[in-house]
Amino acid sequence: MFIEIIFGFVLFLLACIFMFYLPGMCVLEIFGITVSKQAFFLRWTVGLSVFLLFTYITTWLQIPYAYLIMAIFLDVWMLFRKRKSIFIPLQIDIWSLSIIIFGSLCFASFMFLSGLPVKGGMQFIGVVNAADGLLHIGYLKDMLYHFPPQHAGLANIPLRGYHYYYDFLLSRFVLFFHFSPFDLYYRYFPIAMSLFYGGGFYLLTKEMTKNILSRRLALFFAYFAQSSAVILSFFIPIISPTNELGSIYPIELILNPAIVPSIGMLLCALYLLFHEKPTIKRMILIGFLIGIITEMKVYTGIIGIGVFFLVAGILMLKERKYIFPLLIGCVTTIFITAVTYIPNNWGAAGLWFSPFFAYSIYMQDFPFTSWNWELQRIIFRDHHNIPHLMFLYIEAFGLFWLLSLGSRIVFLLGLPQVFRFSFWKNEKNIAILGMIGIPIIIGSLFVQSVSILDTKQFFWIGGTLLAIPAGIALGNFLSRFSRVIQLFTILCVILFSWQGITMQLRGFIYPQSVYSAAKDDLVLFAKISSFVSPNAFLVYLPTQDSSVASFPFSHSPVVAAFTGRSTYYEFESAQFDLGNLYTIRQATLAELNRSINYCQQDNIRRILKDIASSYIVTTTRRQCLIKLSVKIIRSPTGLTFYALKL
Repeated sequence: MFIEIIFGFVLFLLACIFMFYLPGMCVLEIFGITVSKQAFFLRWTVGLSVFLLFTYITTWLQIPYAYLIMAIFLDVWMLFRKRKSIFIPLQIDIWSLSIIIFGSLCFASFMFLSGLPVKGGMQFIGVVNAADGLLHIGYLKDMLYHFPPQHAGLANIPLRGYHYYYDFLLSRFVLFFHFSPFDLYYRYFPIAMSLFYGGGFYLLTKEMTKNILSRRLALFFAYFAQSSAVILSFFIPIISPTNELGSIYPIELILNPAIVPSIGMLLCALYLLFHEKPTIKRMILIGFLIGIITEMKVYTGIIGIGVFFLVAGILMLKERKYIFPLLIGCVTTIFITAVTYIPNNWGAAGLWFSPFFAYSIYMQDFPFTSWNWELQRIIFRDHHNIPHLMFLYIEAFGLFWLLSLGSRIVFLLGLPQVFRFSFWKNEKNIAILGMIGIPIIIGSLFVQSVSILDTKQFFWIGGTLLAIPAGIALGNFLSRFSRVIQLFTILCVILFSWQGITMQLRGFIYPQSVYSAAKDDLVLFAKISSFVSPNAFLVYLPTQDSSVASFPFSHSPVVAAFTGRSTYYEFESAQFDLGNLYTIRQATLAELNRSINYCQQDNIRRILKDIASSYIVTTTRRQCLIKLSVKIIRSPTGLTFYALKL
């Protein structure tokens, strides 16, 4: 099995070279951008962005294979024209490269063993890989047949208010190269995107500082930063050394996989912005890269647009000769964002002004429950005691960031630089402050209308990007001391993170929560896929705790994910503002279930005709449906498929 995975990864690497690397190289040459050999990663990121935009456009135009044909001609042209300079040496120091490779493997370990065929069926490690993972699998399979995309678990309902580029990206690789969706989602793309992520951090930190130690430390923090729980656990035994204390570790970002490439794309775009003076071609490319991010991960996209516009405004004020190129870059960003993000998201979601909501939730979390923060907050609010209420929020804000940042708190070593005039003359410093400040401000003052807690993803991204100032500040600080002190400090940083890293790796080697979908059920799902047209949808009636109806599978469109056919109603871990649609469909299924229980055949036919489906999947055999069926497929577990004659 692992030999097949390795062979598949080699084929995946070749596909990435032809779809990302060579087109990225071509685009950089067309735009006349000469970059150093350290920008090897840039070709991949530019190619990824080009792939996303053009496959998106050609899919809208109902000619999905057009980009594949164009890429083949482009690649052949590049291979003949630039064959001697295609694979430039990657000039990066061995320690930085080792951190990127090891960190990427650690990222990928969170997902690698999920979606694997095992003796009993298919296993999933952890709740997120089972629930959220199957949601993404359902979406990407649906995009193979429907575009614009629709919900996997809500048939014929447009998938609006969701930044779907990561799922779309995977669906194109399934369509073009016939890779397994499970291998792509759980194994191949996590490794590739984690490498892009590390490459982005390396490029920007290299542009920010000449201190090699700072670059290595920034990379270490980007992959392995831990919260302060490691220290607190010695004093408060009930706190686990791996407690996130309000945010998440960078290494856990891969469980929300679209965040990882979006950060890499943002950092590469900023590298291009600072590497040379603004020109029209360069600004068009940068605007294109920034604009693409929003539909990959809207939180990162908002940060990227804010930082780019901020820096562009400063450069316009400083150098009038750059006004036109910078304006072109801003217009390009707006145009690409409008083309890719707005059609699918306009009016579907927004931000509500709710100051410090995230911190009021934090006050109620363990281990602060005994402090009665929430009770104090309610008393101060009801008595309009504004000074005490403000102090309470300041206290929560300080503890949240102090405890969740953990090792990254060393960024404070660079705080004296902020009070120097020379610091504010450098737009690179302002960009870093913007990358940190924008997500913290938005996450602190607003909540998302669709899912109020999802706004915390601003904190995840902002905290992750703090790896750059943390690495630079600590590296510059240590440069004043001897080699021995530097090595001792680095060892302390590694030891601070060691327990969290090893616990995560132990979780990979000896997983605790393993969930399995039965092999017989998977066989049945495969038969359904071959029998039911992609344009049809299934009605799923779970009536018992079979393997696919139990937690955590019950929190994802499991039938849609395994069959590749959308369902009338299945719970999706991502919930959307669809009014009373959920209630209507649940009520319809309840009525259908009652009609089946009482074998009211006329009523069954009426309901199925109303919802326009003749296919039912149940988790136990239903005698009444046998009489109406023209085809029945059964699994020994009780899972049964019925094709009815209406």
